[in-house]
Amino acid sequence: MGQEDRLKKQIDQLAKALAGILSRLTGAGTQADVFEAVEQADTKLKNELKFNLDELTGIEDEELVHQLTGNYGLNNTHFIILADIIYQAAKKLEAADEIRARKLFGKARVLYRHLADTEKNYSLHWHNRITEITSA
Repeated sequence: MGQEDRLKKQIDQLAKALAGILSRLTGAGTQADVFEAVEQADTKLKNELKFNLDELTGIEDEELVHQLTGNYGLNNTHFIILADIIYQAAKKLEAADEIRARKLFGKARVLYRHLADTEKNYSLHWHNRITEITSA
């Protein structure tokens, strides 16, 4: 029972850290703020999860979910927030670094599709993001 409580606490802490990253990304305004927010997200991801956005884009789409669950212990709860972080980072970078943004959009799409396929509840948010990314 103690180990389950410790694991739940770690999952909650990770979710809070990811939510903080997302909050910072969605609040960025100027282009300098955008790069700073993405850099801060990178640093926070590296500190919390041991990978950053560029390392994430280096993982093959077919292996992304497996790598994140197996190597980093993430689950769908984390994927919900992580997909939004990746999507927001891509949106922020879209005008300044189109190549990096496209790579990030691709990873976000993989996570949103995984969530849509595996979660019991339907999410219009995920469906809309998948559609937007795919049609871009």
